[in-house]
Amino acid sequence: MIVTATEFKTSIGKYLLIADKEDVLITKNGRKIAKLVNVREGKASLLSPLRGILKDANVTRDSIRCERLAKYD
Repeated sequence: MIVTATEFKTSIGKYLLIADKEDVLITKNGRKIAKLVNVREGKASLLSPLRGILKDANVTRDSIRCERLAKYD
């Protein structure tokens, strides 16, 4: 479901209930700015769009963490 930021603000309770069943995309000035997802789906479902992109890369959880934290050094 796609909803404007204004509509989302005025009916947040309604969209929280909808997010239990499907993703809610929030737009502002016609651009997608946020996505409200069901927390029970788990983190693995968030990575599904990336499957296959890093298939042959040697990427571990520790290497990702180190790279992410390196920008703060």
